[in-house]
Amino acid sequence: MTLPGDIPTLVQAAYGSDPLGPQSWQEAMRHAEELHVREVEARRARARTSSSARSAATATPSTAGSAPASETRRTSPGRAPGRCATATSPSRC
Repeated sequence: MTLPGDIPTLVQAAYGSDPLGPQSWQEAMRHAEELHVREVEARRARARTSSSARSAATATPSTAGSAPASETRRTSPGRAPGRCATATSPSRC
């Protein structure tokens, strides 16, 4: 192995579609990939469901009376609203 010259070849081998490992590993590798794909799909489905639930929850009038996001200021715990948390760096207020 020669660095950095071999890096593109190693990356292609790791992320390419060519089978990795000896022939005796291939069935287990296919099975592992199928399990991985199913798990990723399940997580995405849960994320969509969760995102839809959050969107529905934020569409309700439960935030009535609170200040619009454009009027709120980020402050550190224990600081009064409107006070800069980093007095030495006003641009970060």
